[in-house]
Amino acid sequence: MFISVVRHYVAVTGELSPKMHTRPQRSRISKRLKRISASGLLLLGAILIFVSIALPWWFLSNTVNSLAIVTTNTTNFYPGSSYTVLCSGFDCSGISMNQAYASHFPSIGNIYGDVYWLLIGAGITTLIGAIFGFMGVLATFGRWHLTMTCVIVLVAIVMAIAAPVWTASGQPGSYTHDITSSGSSCSPGSSPCNSFYGANSCPPLVIPGDTTYSCSWGAGTGWYIDIVGAGIVTVGFILLLSIRRDAYAVQVGHSTTEKQRAPGDRGEDKPVPPHPPRLSPSPPGK
Repeated sequence: MFISVVRHYVAVTGELSPKMHTRPQRSRISKRLKRISASGLLLLGAILIFVSIALPWWFLSNTVNSLAIVTTNTTNFYPGSSYTVLCSGFDCSGISMNQAYASHFPSIGNIYGDVYWLLIGAGITTLIGAIFGFMGVLATFGRWHLTMTCVIVLVAIVMAIAAPVWTASGQPGSYTHDITSSGSSCSPGSSPCNSFYGANSCPPLVIPGDTTYSCSWGAGTGWYIDIVGAGIVTVGFILLLSIRRDAYAVQVGHSTTEKQRAPGDRGEDKPVPPHPPRLSPSPPGK
């Protein structure tokens, strides 16, 4: 009778020894660490995406050598509505340090205006995903909460990746349009008119009167930082998918266990019928 009662207790509660208490506790700790890691990665990714907005996404550095007088101008394109020109050398007069895209590069300005809002959207949605993730650490949320967090983070990843792709693919054509619209022409061979990276002799960009000089161009620091941020957010997204998959497996396991239990073993104690008392044999002759 004692053995049957113990078996029934274990089947209903799943408790037999202190070791069985440690397994759910370790599982909860592992899930909490996963949520903290995913949320921390999302927060770091959001910070990097916002930082990339304040850094140049593309640069054009040209060096003019006229009568042994060397002047270097570096044009930095930023997300938003303006770009900067940094000049070092002898002939740096009349060069503005900060100019609006609309004055010289209206087509490129359209690209970097779109990039600015893509980055703002990616940073905000990633930050919301991180907040939801930390909320899941402090409280218990189900699959619906995890699904919504995954959807939000996925949207952020798409926007964070679309920004550098749109810049690298659309800028050469827009640069060509702006250069030809101003009356200049693209130099033969590799130039910013047909490539996102490179080095060659470029047409005059800032200093009138100089027809040939060496220049180099390519992605700026902000372009690379956004890609790193998007990669970190992607790793956090993969962790969230793993957490959601584990939650689904636990839910399906509980459901299957409930269906497989007998009607009398679904949580309620089954009454144990009392055994009839044993009657001692009567002595012979009675």
